[in-house]
Amino acid sequence: MAVQTVYFVFRNKRALFKDVVDTSIAGDVEPVATTDRDWFRAACAEPTAVAQLRAHVSGVRGILGRVAPIMPLIAAAAATDPEIAAQWPPGPDPRYTVQHAAAKALTSKPDAWEAWARATLIDHLCTDHA
Repeated sequence: MAVQTVYFVFRNKRALFKDVVDTSIAGDVEPVATTDRDWFRAACAEPTAVAQLRAHVSGVRGILGRVAPIMPLIAAAAATDPEIAAQWPPGPDPRYTVQHAAAKALTSKPDAWEAWARATLIDHLCTDHA
């Protein structure tokens, strides 16, 4: 592909960079927020906490699998180019917004998720829980 074609489509390197990041997060080119994506809505609609967590982890694993390889590039570009850093507005971190929405849905589950979460966290995080 000719360089001029890239500039015609993306205008500049910063726009191309943002598109690569956004597409990596989304997994496609559709301008749909994570919380509006089918996989996220389906995960939150699961009837139990266990099922929601399984579906949520699966969806997030897909995102992280796509984004992890470019994280060093994102950090370096944002640290060295203020215009790239400015492409992501200040305010609540979108990752927090997504996790908060998932947690809110999780708290509505009828299956005593608190006891399950406590037991699971103790099992996985505490070395002395006898």
